[in-house]
Amino acid sequence: VTFREKNDTWVLDDLKPGFIEFGRLFKIKMALVGRIFATRSPWRLIRSYRTRRALHKAKNILVVCFGNIYRSPLAERYLKKVLPQSVTINSAGYLPRSGRRCHQRAIDIAAELDIDLDDHLSQIITPEMADQADIILTFDKENQQTLKNMFSSAGGKIFPLGLLSFTGPIYFDDPVESNLYTLRNGYRGIKAAIDSFAKSY
Repeated sequence: VTFREKNDTWVLDDLKPGFIEFGRLFKIKMALVGRIFATRSPWRLIRSYRTRRALHKAKNILVVCFGNIYRSPLAERYLKKVLPQSVTINSAGYLPRSGRRCHQRAIDIAAELDIDLDDHLSQIITPEMADQADIILTFDKENQQTLKNMFSSAGGKIFPLGLLSFTGPIYFDDPVESNLYTLRNGYRGIKAAIDSFAKSY
């Protein structure tokens, strides 16, 4: 008598679920390592330094997101609060719809940060705006790639806004379908990145 249950028998088929689980955990681990490397590596410090230097030199700043009703208006209004009035600051989007107000929840959460978005109306980026800007700040990889495709000559002056800080997120995803918690955290992250830069301006 071996006192072994029938389901205690180890067969080759049992390896498949184990490999699947190992693969899933490995992907999660590598994604975490990638995020840590992106936000704490020497390469991050170099990229942040270049972005901050470009903004220090800029006299005309353009902030761009998809629709110009969530992220870029907030950054525009806050940059205007912390930078000298001699600096020209505008925002725009590449969604071909202009004259839209910010969503009410964006207005409300921005107000928590003492930023007024109530009178903002969206506008569409133009070649002239891209050409006149000394720096173009974006929020996610789609923003960057779309603008580089639209304005190839402007590629060298397009930077992620998150790189204004040496730590924290580099990208801020479009919050249009997010909950209030995510939107609030995104707004705080954008403000924190700008604050980090403003301390050295």
